[in-house]
Amino acid sequence: MARTPLERIKAVAATISEIIKVSGCPGATIGILHHDEVLHTEGFGFRDVENRLPPDENTIYYLNSLSKTFTASMIARLVEQGKLEWITPVSRILPSFQHWDDKMQEATIVDFLSHRSGLTPKNFIWNQEFGQASLKQ
Repeated sequence: MARTPLERIKAVAATISEIIKVSGCPGATIGILHHDEVLHTEGFGFRDVENRLPPDENTIYYLNSLSKTFTASMIARLVEQGKLEWITPVSRILPSFQHWDDKMQEATIVDFLSHRSGLTPKNFIWNQEFGQASLKQ
């Protein structure tokens, strides 16, 4: 008997909670999206351990490069299908991408995936672009 995605998530909720507990991860949020419609979101563990606040669909997680694998895999499929090239400038794919440095408009998919765009990561709060310290010691 086939179960819906929501039924599947509910069936493994205890397992997800246990994985979070044994891994030392403070919390996670799971979401089910189907045909551009959010069917379900559920938080596990805590977004704020000290105050025991649960995570929800608005919790921000700093994943760093963990999601890059998924992005690179999907881009690779588009490249195989001839819909994109690795050297396609990101500004051609995302016209809303703007930067004060005009050279950045030519930064490619590979530039971003390999961290050679020259942009400072947003979670790298102690440095600004060009290596300028934003926090004093």
